Amino acid sequence: MGWAESVYTIGQLRKGFIQVTALSGNSVTLTGARTAYTTTVTIPSSGVTYVKVNAPDEYTVNNTTLGYSTTVDCDGNSLAKINVALTTSTWTGIRLIVNAGKTSNYFTVGDTKTITLSTGESVILKVAGIGTYVANDLTFISQSCLTATHQMNTSNTNSGGWNSCALRTWLNNTLYSYLPSDLQSVISSKTLSRSIGNASTTLQSATDNVWLPTEYEMFGSITYSASTEAAVQKQYAEFTSNSSRVKTLGTNGSATYYWGSSPYVGGSTAFCAVASDGSATYNTASGSYGVPLCFQLSPQS
Repeated sequence: MGWAESVYTIGQLRKGFIQVTALSGNSVTLTGARTAYTTTVTIPSSGVTYVKVNAPDEYTVNNTTLGYSTTVDCDGNSLAKINVALTTSTWTGIRLIVNAGKTSNYFTVGDTKTITLSTGESVILKVAGIGTYVANDLTFISQSCLTATHQMNTSNTNSGGWNSCALRTWLNNTLYSYLPSDLQSVISSKTLSRSIGNASTTLQSATDNVWLPTEYEMFGSITYSASTEAAVQKQYAEFTSNSSRVKTLGTNGSATYYWGSSPYVGGSTAFCAVASDGSATYNTASGSYGVPLCFQLSPQS
């Protein structure tokens, strides 16, 4: 058996130690892959403890309280660190939940979490889907639109589709940079196919960190977008009726029209959108509509 202690000097925390982060009171067991070493520790109120192991090895770290296990290498020369705190209160904890395949154990569709952008704007995120495209993925779409409206393009064109529109660039560059850094570090990119625009049903894929939902993702049916999108997209479970699709402009604003990312298939000038009553509509690309914040976390090995 090995031994564990919570209090060490910085100089001591080098050779043969593993820093274990978990929830206070969690029971965590460490087991060596090649050695007979094993020890169990209880996480103190600080949420961090330091375990001294008896040899360099790959250690299985099992949070037996939460049923989550992972591995960490300890080379014997430096402090190894591992986080097994499955918690919805931090983005690191949420990432671990998703990676552990326990998304539905901790979240339900409709759950909310509030963040503050670097601009000072507060945004209420809502769980729009769980396991929508990949088992255990977790999709957030803001409860309201951002306070400012945006054009899809500066001119009335949908040529090139979502891939070529100015709003997509703003979302993935500017808006993404506004997100808290701990959230940025856990977001998964999403690859999805949409029409190329210009009244075409031909599809092209785009990969984004921040995006807008398609018409099919919002409604589960096709009204104004290319029929071919339905075969490669899924509806988010949150959106079951027009009332569930209504969004205000900012947290305290009035119900607003807001953009989707599907080009309008009936012409070359517009994109699909959601009306202020939650119904399907479309608008010319230079119009200014609301913009929700949308992103996902997918399991990582």
